[in-house]
Amino acid sequence: MREEKISLGQGICLLMLYVYGSSIVFGLGAKAGKDAWISVLIALSAALVMVTVYAKILTLFPDKNIFEIFELVLGNFLGKLLSSFYIFFLFYLGSLVLRDFAQFLITVNFLETPLIFPIFLMVFACIWGVKAGVEVLGRTSQLITLVIIFITLLAIFMPTEEMKLEKIMPMLSNGWQPVLQGAFGAFAFPFGETVALISIFDTLNDSKKIFKVYWYGLLIAGLLMVSVVIAQLTFLGEMEYMVTYFPSYKTLSMISYGIIERFEVVTASLFFSAIFCKVGLCMLGVCRGITQVFKLHNYRVLVTPVAFLMGILGLIVYESIMELFEDLEFWKYLALPFEVIIPIIFLVIALFRSKQLQQLEREKTNAL
Repeated sequence: MREEKISLGQGICLLMLYVYGSSIVFGLGAKAGKDAWISVLIALSAALVMVTVYAKILTLFPDKNIFEIFELVLGNFLGKLLSSFYIFFLFYLGSLVLRDFAQFLITVNFLETPLIFPIFLMVFACIWGVKAGVEVLGRTSQLITLVIIFITLLAIFMPTEEMKLEKIMPMLSNGWQPVLQGAFGAFAFPFGETVALISIFDTLNDSKKIFKVYWYGLLIAGLLMVSVVIAQLTFLGEMEYMVTYFPSYKTLSMISYGIIERFEVVTASLFFSAIFCKVGLCMLGVCRGITQVFKLHNYRVLVTPVAFLMGILGLIVYESIMELFEDLEFWKYLALPFEVIIPIIFLVIALFRSKQLQQLEREKTNAL
């Protein structure tokens, strides 16, 4: 099977779309009220530290995917066990994002549409994308990212009387506690979820550029998200931002500037594109993980069954939109071990094991 590779630019665009994903319509750091943008900044800062950990793990073992690295560092049994945990994490995350997408559509536009239709519309799109390979996903992401950045900046900087900086003043009037609570949530979703990309970033054509991909992609996406949150707060105000399910959509539906209006329709389309990327990458990670654990030859044979199972779980994982938002509170605790605790512990072990493996390699070379 031909080896798949993506460029630095494609990797950055994939990461940006992944971060945008479902977070583009949700109110990040809402617990902090008008200080939500500070929460997002803090979460971004913490995420920059963690992506350095993710990148370091991959650079210790160039050209090997994370599931191979698990087995190389921990041995066959423990490596496969840890791989299975991350396969579950990616599978569950992909299912949640599918449900987020479907819930958004039927809440704001298609009230009478059964959930199964938007979920499996996305499932079929992702089957095509994942079977086409990471290179196709990378090229597609470059075009989508440019459009998303343009529309985001246009919406943020378009002058409107409703947007007033007074709505986010004074800063920190409620203290640091709600800000830190909001930062914890914003870190777990969406910034910490970039841990999932360690399952596909071994495909970069230059493994030394992994740090640049993570840092540049996260910084650009994160600062855009901070700008989006500030725009939402200055337009909607604190209370409306905190209680609105999808503040981005509501904000854009109210913006009208001359003949330019109905921004929310464009947002829904861009949301579809970003979700396609995020779910597709989760699906690809699951398939590559199963392929490594069971020593299969081609991950593509797994794409269709994995996609359908992911769609079914997305269909039944929540009873209602209220339960969806309640689950976001639970998610940050479930995600913490996968996003922070396990990567840090594993990096320490991997640093020690890589030195051992290098020593063994030198001894073999000297013996020859």
